[in-house]
Amino acid sequence: MKTKLTKLFVILLLVTGCTLQSSRLGEYKNEASNYSVVIPSGWKLYESEYGDTKVIKQASDDTSKIAIIHGTYPSTYTSTDIFKNSFIDNITKSATSIISGPSDFFISSIPTTYISVTEKDGNTTLRTEHYLLFNKFSIYQLIFVAEESKYQFLDATYKEVLNSFRLLNPQLSEKDFSSPADYVDYQEFTDKNNGFKIQYPTLWTMNTGQLPQVCVQFFSKPEGNDDQILENFIVNSYPLQNSGNTPALLAKTYIESTRLLYPSLVVLSEKEINEKTYETWFSYSIQGLSLKAKLVAILGTNKIYFLSSTAESKGYEAYSELFERMFTSFSLI
Repeated sequence: MKTKLTKLFVILLLVTGCTLQSSRLGEYKNEASNYSVVIPSGWKLYESEYGDTKVIKQASDDTSKIAIIHGTYPSTYTSTDIFKNSFIDNITKSATSIISGPSDFFISSIPTTYISVTEKDGNTTLRTEHYLLFNKFSIYQLIFVAEESKYQFLDATYKEVLNSFRLLNPQLSEKDFSSPADYVDYQEFTDKNNGFKIQYPTLWTMNTGQLPQVCVQFFSKPEGNDDQILENFIVNSYPLQNSGNTPALLAKTYIESTRLLYPSLVVLSEKEINEKTYETWFSYSIQGLSLKAKLVAILGTNKIYFLSSTAESKGYEAYSELFERMFTSFSLI
């Protein structure tokens, strides 16, 4: 399905569709993308067809170039570690060799991941240095490219550009950009046997067929080696035993059966959304970790569906918009 996620994994060895934007030397400010950078003497700034991408090139050398890509990305939803790993994997797969990295450091107080590789462009060997800079919900990718034999002569110029990179307003947050959930890449899962469909984040893991009543489970990627709880979204379904059952009654029964597994379970709030939907918020503990969950019971024609989202209590808010996207995307077919 079409998404708004800016693809930051593009390696711009050949930049096509560029049009001259400015021949002005010195500092360039991009108010829309919230950064400034110095353009070296003798170099010019071009627009690229690759979304919010600026390319700095020498008029006399089409091989040597600098690309600056900006994208709005919800690091709190799929974690910067996961994104960094995907970024590095994508680069190393197309690389001929790794020169240096990956490594992490700071540029202008911005957390940065770096990797330097060689790549083939026809018969030419290119050296490409990649810098991925994280600032809350914004990500900037700076790419420096030159023929391997020429790179040493451009290294000082490239370092000057890199070190000149600044955020115009470091305090900008996700509220200053589009809704973060809009920038997660989603796809649709359809369960014809149980009669529903739902959208879920592409980067999440999907499991089916674990238990008869479990239709599908979605799990986030680990946020590091010490991540003990994977954020998850689960859809269960049960056949209706009699026509007198209501979503409220069935939700309460579900909660009580869950309490048998987790005696620490506490209901935080509950309410009827409509005659076919009932919502319950609750918390419980596993191995000393406090978890928060939302349960939505939806009454179908001959089934009751239980949709639940779970995350650590302290981190649930970061996933709330993503979870709501999943809840609202659920529909019976």
